[in-house]
Amino acid sequence: MPSWIVATMLVGAMLLVVVVSFVLPSRLSWAMQVRWCMAANAMVVDPLGAWLPDLREVRIDAVDRVDDVLVLAVRGAAVAARREVLATEPGTFPSADTVGLLRDWRALGTPLVLHSVPDGAYVLLGPVPTTLGRLTSRLPV
Repeated sequence: MPSWIVATMLVGAMLLVVVVSFVLPSRLSWAMQVRWCMAANAMVVDPLGAWLPDLREVRIDAVDRVDDVLVLAVRGAAVAARREVLATEPGTFPSADTVGLLRDWRALGTPLVLHSVPDGAYVLLGPVPTTLGRLTSRLPV
């Protein structure tokens, strides 16, 4: 077999792998997308010391309102994961629809992605885009 045919087949196979790796996650259920994201994030090697995103799979334990602040209790996916309490910034209480959606996710045990950003805040990502804003681990006094 000529070498150009082998080279063309190898390039075609590599192209197929790249296309499948980009298309496949969007065709998975939300829970599988979260697991795919966590696995992909765990496999990243960072030899240059660049900032890698801190992503964790969490589930909501509680959704409460304290004055004008939304308070969420989340727990990691591991069996012995510690419970973390997060709150929205004062004055940025989300809409009733968003709070209802968060309560539904809690009741269903929907896996969510908690993304820690460099300034110490958190962003919660779910299967439906929500306007939750930045979360912090500092509760209002």
